[in-house]
Amino acid sequence: MRRISFETWLVVLVMVFHLYAFFLPANSLVMGWYNSDDAFYYFKTAQNISEGHGITFDRLGRDSGFHPLWMLVIIPVFALARFDLLLPLRLVVILSALLSAGTAIVLYRLVKRYLTPLAAAFTALFWAFYPFIHKRVTELGMESAISAFFLALLIYRLAKSEDSKVDVELDGWNGRTLIRNLRPVLLTGLVATLAVFSRLDNIFIVLAAGVWLAFRPVRPRYLLLSDIVLIVTGVLWSYMVRIGFGPHYEQFAGSSYWMVVLALALRIPLYYFAGLYNRPAEGKNGLAFYLVKAAGASLLASVLLSGLMIALQALNVFRGFPRLVLAYEAVFGLAAVLAVRLAARLISPRAAQGDEPIHWKPTLLRLAGYFAPIGLSLAAYMVWSLNYFGTPMPVSGQIKRWWGTLPNPIYGQPVDTTLGLLGFSHGNNGPWAFAQSLAAWPEALPLWFRLLVFWGIALVILAWQWKRTKTALHVLAWFPLAAGSYIQMISYTGTGYLHMRNWYWVGHMLAITLLLGIVIDHILCRVEQTATARKSSQEGGRTARMASGLVILICALVIIHGVKEMVRRMPMYVRPARAEAYLRGVHQLEANTVPGSRVGSTGGGVIAYFVTDRIIVNLDGLMNTSEYFNLLRQGQASQYLDRIGLEYVYCGETVITDSDPYFQFKDKLEKINSFGETALFRWKR
Repeated sequence: MRRISFETWLVVLVMVFHLYAFFLPANSLVMGWYNSDDAFYYFKTAQNISEGHGITFDRLGRDSGFHPLWMLVIIPVFALARFDLLLPLRLVVILSALLSAGTAIVLYRLVKRYLTPLAAAFTALFWAFYPFIHKRVTELGMESAISAFFLALLIYRLAKSEDSKVDVELDGWNGRTLIRNLRPVLLTGLVATLAVFSRLDNIFIVLAAGVWLAFRPVRPRYLLLSDIVLIVTGVLWSYMVRIGFGPHYEQFAGSSYWMVVLALALRIPLYYFAGLYNRPAEGKNGLAFYLVKAAGASLLASVLLSGLMIALQALNVFRGFPRLVLAYEAVFGLAAVLAVRLAARLISPRAAQGDEPIHWKPTLLRLAGYFAPIGLSLAAYMVWSLNYFGTPMPVSGQIKRWWGTLPNPIYGQPVDTTLGLLGFSHGNNGPWAFAQSLAAWPEALPLWFRLLVFWGIALVILAWQWKRTKTALHVLAWFPLAAGSYIQMISYTGTGYLHMRNWYWVGHMLAITLLLGIVIDHILCRVEQTATARKSSQEGGRTARMASGLVILICALVIIHGVKEMVRRMPMYVRPARAEAYLRGVHQLEANTVPGSRVGSTGGGVIAYFVTDRIIVNLDGLMNTSEYFNLLRQGQASQYLDRIGLEYVYCGETVITDSDPYFQFKDKLEKINSFGETALFRWKR
């Protein structure tokens, strides 16, 4: 009888697990699984597209606040909404479950290629069932599930590319041979393209993956990615220290983007021509001379960067430029380039395979093969978006950065500390919340102590078998994933972005999950080595079986914990009095407005999807037109709302009356009724 594979069992487990959610009563489904209003921006827009109204949330304008691939996938699903509003929501549960199972299988295959099978099984099961990941990636109905799948597939392709022969010398290849040998690179580029369109800010991980794929010598790719990470950090840190990311930042934002681009364009080539991507010369003074060259290249880059930025300011290329950031950036850049080279020497003190120089012909061919599908498709999308929506990228991201420049936004405040810039001050919505969740027990102990103990033990295990750790991190392509995820994070924290959400950080969750898989692998390998060394094979075998049994027990506990959490948060039984609690806002609105009314809301996703014969207009702009956003910035959004015939506003009373950017509506609102913290206003025209 043929043995059933682990992957088959994994798919069966995941799908059975999610059948529970598929059959949930409506209130548990909407308020438990879909506990974010943002998903319904997708759902209502997909429904409108399927019914022939165009790409619109409110059927009044062309609204661009979504990531394209997930929208394309769910449009056919929400064509069924005309028959039953709940059926598409149940089908999205199954779709998300399939994507979760697919991601888990990719992780299993990735880890199994290089580490122990049991560590691979742990990694896959942990990803599929651990509640923290499940609540932010598989649930919600957002793009995070499809984003995770294609990011995992991209990392798998990167790891697999290490085994290919694409990096052999290309001289003498004919065209047919060239295409055949570059086919894996092109395929990886197509996967990267799908990752970008799954979630557009995945572009940072995709760029890091491209550097990793193209620059085959081991030393240059690590140094290059480290330099990119620290150059970007240095510029944004300098702006934060000098002016912060609050209301004053808006006039300087343009210069900060220019400075990031120019710093990368100057420092990377200067470091290359100074020989900083090669190993220091052997000998007594080799390292000292190498560090002197690094310091000289960094200082020259700072001088050139200063000259270019001052010249661009004189040409009025950007509005404002605080020149003191040049000094901060110069100091940071010098410290960074020296620290990276010293760290490289410490980690790899001797010459090793992979220290050879960069061969530019195959490198450029790999760059072209990888980035061609990404660049062409992204350019086509941006041109189409500019033509259709009036903006090349979704308006939602632009709005959240603009919120950070307002004096009194309801959505929080920009970061103002170095820890905040590094993502350590955003609570459950921050990029490091997953790492904190792993040290959630025992709650009686301080969080810092729990984190210190958990991650201290993990780091000791990784350092304990450092040689195997280095190999594992390399063959799993962990570094480009971590570097890209970091740059994605700082693109938010370092630009005044507000209202970050917990499903943004899929890359961080993947990277940490792989680290945990490596820790499990190290434990199993160490136990196996100890068992082999034992004189008694029976005793050694018993020890190995106990270790394997412990890992299997941990996997079982993760699954049980995931099941218990889902049942706790989404009960199958709902008291009759609460059966339609998810429709409370819909009922309030329908009881106090007439059919055909046009109602504004600062959220409104759930209401827009379930309400009958009313049109909901999104007032925060996350799912509205580019024209509305431009008028909102100018304090004239009421002109747009008057023109589309807005009649009511239904939202949190404090939000609309006591925060930016809604102060501009104060003379247009006449309160009609209150429902706790929510109020209904008549819009005066």
